[in-house]
Amino acid sequence: SAIIGNEFDDCVECGFCEKNCPSNKLTLSPRQRIALKREMQRLGALSDKASKKLLKELKEGAKYFLNESCAACSMCEELCPVGLNTANLALNERIAYASDTSKKIAQLANSNFTNTLNGAKFALAASNLLNTNMVRKLSFKANEIIKTPVLREYLPRKNSYKLIDKNYGFNESVVYFSSCLNRSFAPNQNLNDKRPIQEVFESLCKKAKINVIYPNEINDMCCGKVFTNYPDTKELNRAKNIDILKVVTNDGKYPVVIDHGACSYELIKSLKDRFEIYDLSEYLLKFIAPKLTISKANHAIGLYTMCASKKLGLDSTMSSLARICTNGQILIDEKTACCGFAGYKGFFTPKLNLHATMKFKRFYQNSAVNIGFSNSSTCEIGLSEASGFSWQHIAYLLDSVSQK
Repeated sequence: SAIIGNEFDDCVECGFCEKNCPSNKLTLSPRQRIALKREMQRLGALSDKASKKLLKELKEGAKYFLNESCAACSMCEELCPVGLNTANLALNERIAYASDTSKKIAQLANSNFTNTLNGAKFALAASNLLNTNMVRKLSFKANEIIKTPVLREYLPRKNSYKLIDKNYGFNESVVYFSSCLNRSFAPNQNLNDKRPIQEVFESLCKKAKINVIYPNEINDMCCGKVFTNYPDTKELNRAKNIDILKVVTNDGKYPVVIDHGACSYELIKSLKDRFEIYDLSEYLLKFIAPKLTISKANHAIGLYTMCASKKLGLDSTMSSLARICTNGQILIDEKTACCGFAGYKGFFTPKLNLHATMKFKRFYQNSAVNIGFSNSSTCEIGLSEASGFSWQHIAYLLDSVSQK
């Protein structure tokens, strides 16, 4: 087989990875992506017309099969006997083929992030006005032809909640880096709790006697995940975050909490050497739940830990939180390792999420569960749609069972 880089030379195409992959049997599995890349490299070394023609066809198909339909969730790595992260194949392609125009747009977005976010909120408000069954179906047809984003049944509403420090004079404080996604999103009208997640976290902090501090520049902040395909812009964003967090944490005196699983992974990976950073679920378990008076619920719940949080080992954190909150059964669909929503892909490559959640849909169909909890507002859109009932951050559950 052709050598495609040291990272993937050890792949023996055993297929263990396929069990976790959201695109398996939709397009390609991780081992098939490696096989495709190897074949493209083999053909690239040949000079005959037939090989060149076939290589051209494979390159065209690879845009969707190797790159666009890969969630880059790295759940393949969890099962690989030699620890290969096949997501890097797609990520490397995205970096290599990022156009100059898209690089400039990324730089512009980073330097004008407040305006970028306001634009996203405006689009969200407009989309909600159009979000009927008929328009949703039309959006999926348009997506097939011209790759426009689709409308989803559980599309979030525009978040208009004002992020103002809640300084109650308590001895303990936390810096709340609310993710740009959650600063944009308020819960869909069909979800169980209509409050924005910021209001829920503030409520929990007040009960636990913890002050909430927002960075002054919060509207201009992003964890950096959105700039993954643009390393230079990502580094500029990281430097900006360091400058802002240095001031607001009083040089690391206060811990930082972030409220979206994928963003937590990104920020912890990027800045764990500089600041004390927690995913919201971990902060709730370690610092808030022990200080609350809890009246446990008795109903069964669904639980889903998003893939990036599994890589941080937070699935046990989520389970512990759930057990603190309910005496009822906690049902976890172990077969859906990644829901395939993958941030923006749930809107631009919706087939990936719909395919990945087919087992999830069947798992909850005949159960007693009619409410679910997770730690990713984007994943929760797809999970709610697949199951037909409300999925929200586990913070909502903890707040609902804790006394004031």
